[in-house]
Amino acid sequence: MFRELDDELNRHLSMLADLARDPDDRLVSGVTRAQLPRVVDAVATLLGEHSPDAAGRCATCRPDHWWQPRPAFPCPAYLAVHRALFAGTLG
Repeated sequence: MFRELDDELNRHLSMLADLARDPDDRLVSGVTRAQLPRVVDAVATLLGEHSPDAAGRCATCRPDHWWQPRPAFPCPAYLAVHRALFAGTLG
C-alpha cells in the first residue's frame, strides 16, 4: 500500500515541477490556481501535526528508542519542510 501511495505522490509532485518549467504561462497559471491551494493545505496539515506539545517536543515524531524523549521542536519533519521551502534564502 505504501508503495502505491508513494508512487502516486511522487508522480503528482513531478508533474507539478515539470509544469512549472512549461513556457505556456496561461497553462501554468491555470494549473497553479487549482493545485497551489492543495499543496499549501497539505504542507499546513503536515506542519500542524508536527507542532510542539506543552513540553516543547514534537507531538507526532517518536524517538529511536522507548527510553528517549520525543524530539525537541522543531522536529526533523518540520525542519525538512522549512529547508525545502527556504533553502539558501535565510542567513
